[in-house]
Amino acid sequence: MNDRIENPNTNGNPTGDGNPIDDPFDLKALREPQKLIQVRQRRLSIPVKRKPNRHDFVRTHPDPEYRINMPLFSLKADGSDEEMYFVHPSVTGELDGEYRLHTIFVAVTLQGGVFLWCVPLPLEDGREENSWLTTNRAAAEQAAHKWLRVASDRKAGAYEVYEYQGAPVEPQWPEETPLELYKLGFKNRIVDKPDHPLILRLRGIG
Repeated sequence: MNDRIENPNTNGNPTGDGNPIDDPFDLKALREPQKLIQVRQRRLSIPVKRKPNRHDFVRTHPDPEYRINMPLFSLKADGSDEEMYFVHPSVTGELDGEYRLHTIFVAVTLQGGVFLWCVPLPLEDGREENSWLTTNRAAAEQAAHKWLRVASDRKAGAYEVYEYQGAPVEPQWPEETPLELYKLGFKNRIVDKPDHPLILRLRGIG
């Protein structure tokens, strides 16, 4: 019979070969500075909106490079949120009367969320705009200089703004270029060919 006794100083090593196994709860090791791996966040998409959430304080980027005029087509199916599609200039003739030029503002919330704020441009024929559109644009332009919240005033038929009263906070602007942000916002929502499903739908095809 083998009366071998295992070395009691093996720290739980079942082989009994005298090579200690690291204790995961070694307090000395836990107190040593930890080496952290730096990770860079990459956005996969960003929201595209006609106006900010009424409860969010927002800013628009003050640099003119972070705003652009683009032709957009708006689609709202029953019971779903409105979707904005970028209409490539090569096919605007296919959607004559269905799209409208918008100014796209790069905007951030007080919490650092990024979104594209789409505001219709004034009509080219000189017709007077309704108050919803003019106050929406005024709010986006004012947000380039101060934090504000945009809410509907249905009695007045317009938007009203509330200025932020808290301690000063610097906006957390995105690292991406304007072009990268536009591509993220309108990814998979680009009408760029005559046989695009949206164009065919308006023709009653498919």
